[in-house]
Amino acid sequence: MPKLKPGTIWPAPAKVELTQDQINQIAATDMTFDQVEEKYGEDIAIQVGIARDPDASEWTDEDFARARPVVEIDPDFVETHVAQKTAQKLRDEGYDVSTQVPLDFFHGFLADIIVREGDKTRIIQVKTRSSIAADRRISELAYTINSLKSRPGWTFELILVGEPAGRDAPPVDKPLQRDKILKRIEQSQKALDSGLPEAALLLALSACEAALRASMADEGRSSSSYALKQARNRRTISWDECLNLADLRKRANAIAHGFTHAPLDDNAITRLIQTAHHLTNQLTSRDHSPALRRSCMTPS
Repeated sequence: MPKLKPGTIWPAPAKVELTQDQINQIAATDMTFDQVEEKYGEDIAIQVGIARDPDASEWTDEDFARARPVVEIDPDFVETHVAQKTAQKLRDEGYDVSTQVPLDFFHGFLADIIVREGDKTRIIQVKTRSSIAADRRISELAYTINSLKSRPGWTFELILVGEPAGRDAPPVDKPLQRDKILKRIEQSQKALDSGLPEAALLLALSACEAALRASMADEGRSSSSYALKQARNRRTISWDECLNLADLRKRANAIAHGFTHAPLDDNAITRLIQTAHHLTNQLTSRDHSPALRRSCMTPS
């Protein structure tokens, strides 16, 4: 007979069936969970615990279906919690750590975490994707420190928490078919020609992401971020197109969520429309040529 772990009851108690009245009677006693489990089994012990605290009733399938990640309900709480844990971990490692620090060179901005080590300083921001989309100053700060090197010895780090990298379509959504994608591209060009760059951007980006998702249909993946990565790995689109799409995606987030943004470049939107055309055209020949490759050039 194998060695049993400490606390294991052997032989296991036979399964006991009790009425709700009997469970309520046990709940009224001072028996502990372990005592109830030893005498009646785990299922009865759980039922007794529920009877003692009606607010802690067992979840139904409907309860689980309605449940949402806490980050969707209170993203600020998640960001604060992760920032506090990160700061404490760094302190335990011996770093000089400060939290919620105003930056004198970036007026009105609070750094979540500042880590100092000799002549080096790290700014760490803990954010969800929606927070980044809503506050362009985060990207501006990262660019100021990491790209412009305006603060020697300073670096910027971002901890992304809580939200998935891409939006997976819920079961009720259906991906756009090729003819619908082409129609959206046409609408995007008309909007741009009519002096409506914001509308043109949203339509072109929608067409791009729909084409990217369609290109990964055989793999059963619906995330446009995954599809974009695969398209780049396969050289289906160029690096310049990837950068343009990523930059315009940030602008589109700001527009969609009602925030101000820097002036849009019509040429950048035109390149995005060309990328959407290219990706959509490849859907036609994908089944005939699964090993399609494209050299790193801008669309004609």
